[in-house]
Amino acid sequence: MPGSLDFVEARWRENSAATVYGILTARDGSGDAIDGKGRYLKQADISSITYAVWDDDDLSTAVATGTVTKTTSIFDTPQTSALDPVWKYSRGYNFRHDLGPSCFPTGDRVYTVEYKITTTGGTVSYARFRGKAYETLTE
Repeated sequence: MPGSLDFVEARWRENSAATVYGILTARDGSGDAIDGKGRYLKQADISSITYAVWDDDDLSTAVATGTVTKTTSIFDTPQTSALDPVWKYSRGYNFRHDLGPSCFPTGDRVYTVEYKITTTGGTVSYARFRGKAYETLTE
């Protein structure tokens, strides 16, 4: 559940799908090293990735939970703006995950999406994305 861990600021839209992008690293990763943050994780480095979506106003039950398929969400070669024009940063991402519209059912609420990443070497880490779901006017 949300707490003191750092998070990436995000924006969601009520009853709409969202795509989460990130750079996943660990000391036991097998990709290139990045500025003292570890090495890019590759598909072979990952044992599992799960996620939970939380409405920050009601932490009693997750809005959605699931398992991320690493073969479609983890890239062994970092994706740069040359490969994916949506990405605007010079350092490439190696994680992309699509969330369904049911993850953000109510507008004007803050939601946290938390990913739990477990490597084949046993390292467990978390990536968190938090932001407001803006109301959809046509609903």
